[in-house]
Amino acid sequence: MANNTRNKINRGWHFIAQVDLGDLLTLADVRNTYLQNYIDKGFTDVKFETVGQNKYKVYLKKTRSLSNLDKKSPIFQAAILPIKIKLLKPQIKEFPDKKKEINNEIVFWQIALKNYQQKRKLSEWEMGLPDELRLKLRNRKYLPSQAEVNRIPYKQRESYQEEFFDYEIWNREYINALAKQIGHDKVVLEVGAGSGRLSYFLRKKLPNNQITAIDISLKNKVSGIPLVKMSMKQALQKYSPDIILCSWPDEFFWKEIKYNTSARKIILIGDSEDTPLAKEVKGEWQWLPIKGFKVKEFLAAKKVQTSRDSLGTTLIYTNR
Repeated sequence: MANNTRNKINRGWHFIAQVDLGDLLTLADVRNTYLQNYIDKGFTDVKFETVGQNKYKVYLKKTRSLSNLDKKSPIFQAAILPIKIKLLKPQIKEFPDKKKEINNEIVFWQIALKNYQQKRKLSEWEMGLPDELRLKLRNRKYLPSQAEVNRIPYKQRESYQEEFFDYEIWNREYINALAKQIGHDKVVLEVGAGSGRLSYFLRKKLPNNQITAIDISLKNKVSGIPLVKMSMKQALQKYSPDIILCSWPDEFFWKEIKYNTSARKIILIGDSEDTPLAKEVKGEWQWLPIKGFKVKEFLAAKKVQTSRDSLGTTLIYTNR
């Protein structure tokens, strides 16, 4: 590459990496990959400098006007979203098995772009939703379908969790699968229940069960949804549950599960890697054990689970 071209690249462009193209990799692949990974940081274009046979230096351009803007700024988002949408569209042909998921994300960002252009003040998770669906999901007693929840991309689900302190966005299909696993005429104790919404939805499906939601704090309680302020140890002694249920168990769960004397089944919901359900042992992820119980993944629920990321899972611990 001529010196004047290199100088032109270096002015306003940032060197990111050097890549070697293999038989299955093209410059277009590299361009799309780097833009997808860096678009949220304000980089909006890619250029290459040849340094050898099939070897290139990758430069990314950050638009100067975006450099000092907050990433949540309407101006920032309105500038990068057309590029993000453009990058998503070819993925429909590249990943046909994820066509619906990709289409949902495209529609989400198309709506978000209009909202950012109009400078509407909405949360990240709701910015790309139709108003009717957005208002439904703001109703904490509304149980959406899996399809409705899937309109929110994974990264934006973290925004939902931050606003409502729910790691999971409960949906009808998941509650149906979980209710079937729990069965009828059971005493169920949900510990660390947070808002109490999971037990609220399960009571509607299993009216003959005694389902109690407890939490050490009531700061996330939803108006009109029953939630008892109590420690896990106290609740285990008071209610003598048949089944213990916990979503995203923290360190207190693992310390106090030893006080269980009645439950023969424990259902845990969370992330399949690292805390709160697994740990890395010699390079492999292993489910955290509960003494006297064997564990298996509840695949029927996992298929319809709408966690804050793609690693969400549900585990069933049964007494040996």
